[in-house]
Amino acid sequence: FGGGAGDGGSFGGGFFDGGNFGGGSFDGGNFGGGAGDGGNFGGGAAGGTGGGAADAGVCVPSQEVCDGIDNNCNQVIDEGLTIACSLDPDGDLNASSAATTLMCPNPARPLAGNCPVGFVAPSASLGLDCAPNDASAYRLLGARTDADDDTRCVGPVGQDCIGLVLAPGRRATATCAPQDDCDDTSAVRFQLLSTRADADNDSFCAGAPTNECSGLAPALGRRLATSCVGDDCDDTRSSAFSVSSFIVDADGDRYCSGVVVSQCAGNTAPPGLSFPFNCITQTDCNDMNPSIYRLLAVRPDGDNDGYCFGPTTNQCSGASPPMGFRLPGTCNAVDDCRDTNPLATSQCVLLGAYTTSSATKACAFAPPTETFTVSPTNICPLGFVLGTTTTVRTAGAGSCAVASPTSITMTCIGLDGATCHISGSCLAL
Repeated sequence: FGGGAGDGGSFGGGFFDGGNFGGGSFDGGNFGGGAGDGGNFGGGAAGGTGGGAADAGVCVPSQEVCDGIDNNCNQVIDEGLTIACSLDPDGDLNASSAATTLMCPNPARPLAGNCPVGFVAPSASLGLDCAPNDASAYRLLGARTDADDDTRCVGPVGQDCIGLVLAPGRRATATCAPQDDCDDTSAVRFQLLSTRADADNDSFCAGAPTNECSGLAPALGRRLATSCVGDDCDDTRSSAFSVSSFIVDADGDRYCSGVVVSQCAGNTAPPGLSFPFNCITQTDCNDMNPSIYRLLAVRPDGDNDGYCFGPTTNQCSGASPPMGFRLPGTCNAVDDCRDTNPLATSQCVLLGAYTTSSATKACAFAPPTETFTVSPTNICPLGFVLGTTTTVRTAGAGSCAVASPTSITMTCIGLDGATCHISGSCLAL
């Protein structure tokens, strides 16, 4: 539009030679002549219409139009007709800078504020273009990376040059969730949760808390550290979770042995053990037999006849004394003479308990010695046997001797006979 000092450009002549539309000082352009030579339409002193100061042509004033010519001959070109336009090379109505150039308007481009192609009026500009040569990108937007599109973002805020939408994997900072994404490759994992292991899902946890990249809830086999009710001593069984002190109760009779052990368990005591508060006592004298569990002071009564024998001893018992023993208070006041014979109580020798009928020997006209059979009148009771026997003479002076328990040998002394029977002691078996 404007030529150099010596030669004119296409639309404005130089200082000496005119361009196509405006001549230089000496040589005229195509439309305006220079001071010395006339152009095609406005010559210099020798040119045609609208001449320069040094040529003989006379400027004929006309209405000023925006054409790069001083139509009204006031030495000012296009006055009051140009408008300020900013560069818009990609034509997206976003100016590439705030700088402006005065240009002739183009009424066919109202959206561009009537600026010519490649320009836009500042008042019509939608904003400063961040990509002047790309019509699909024109505005800066604060954005962060969200590759898995879960609204959780990662990385620093960047100013992305975009059009209507952001590039895939990018999200406007204002729409990012408050917390950053801990795994931007998976939409189901997005937040760090402090968790502990709970493989058996019993609410008792194992191991130290660790930050796990999770979704809405911890992964299977993990639990929020704040929801753990305690440390798990066995995370493979939901029935065992805490170490407790137990009392050994091998026979399960709740009469415990008193031996304390610590074991990993749950709300139920393991077999052979009992919680201390479930023990009736902790002095079980035989923890292998549920029917005997306490020491009782007893006396022997082997034949169970109520007559006791021997000193008081402590025996491991149940609700009652063991067989062959009796509580001292239930013993007869007299001790047993034979604790293996329930028929023998306080006496084991019954003197004169065996008797027979009597036999009488007459000595006149009879052999001096005879043996007589007698019959028992009292026999030894059950549990007793006949012991020593003797004869009892009740009349006469003759002699009597026991031949058998049921026979008596009698001898006369002179003519004096005798009346005798047998008496014997009974001995306990």
